[in-house]
Amino acid sequence: MSPAVPDTICYTSIHEDTAQVNGSAPHIHATAKVDHPVKQGMWSIMEVFIDTIIVCTTTALVVVATGVWQTGRGGVGAILQAFESVYGPVAPVILYITLFLFVLTTSTGWYTYYEVEARYWLKNKPRLMNALIRFFQVGSPLIVWAVGATALLYGVVPAVFWILGDITSGLPIYVNLVVLLALSPIIFKEVKDFESRFSTG
Repeated sequence: MSPAVPDTICYTSIHEDTAQVNGSAPHIHATAKVDHPVKQGMWSIMEVFIDTIIVCTTTALVVVATGVWQTGRGGVGAILQAFESVYGPVAPVILYITLFLFVLTTSTGWYTYYEVEARYWLKNKPRLMNALIRFFQVGSPLIVWAVGATALLYGVVPAVFWILGDITSGLPIYVNLVVLLALSPIIFKEVKDFESRFSTG
């Protein structure tokens, strides 16, 4: 159990943006037009449920049920081996298509974050805002691809990227926790208002 604890904490800091700890997904939720902010918060909770309980648990069960967990392999290698034990040579194709869709939707989501931030902070400077948005449309994918290609070319191990991800995702947590504590009276007030308005309906 002890080795799993730090990995779980790292996973949570990276993937549970919608839990409003890291602070990226709330940017998108804040732009939604709903009749109550708590209702949008419920959708955020549903995202965490689908990501963690359904997707991650299903993946873990596949690794456990096929016995791959006993080999000591981890990460994508363990998932690929588990799928290969069931689907044979088709497994890599399934996994690569899934990873491609994951990367595509993730990069699209991050572009949306960039555009939302640019439109909010530069709304009084339309020329700069439009130029920055155009850069995000073209430049941000190229930067990611260039970093990935360079890492492959020079043999940078994936663990380095996971460590960098842990650091860059973990540091904002402390800032956001302080902000959440400061905003907690407003949050509790909105929750009570939501319960009083919608619980009887």
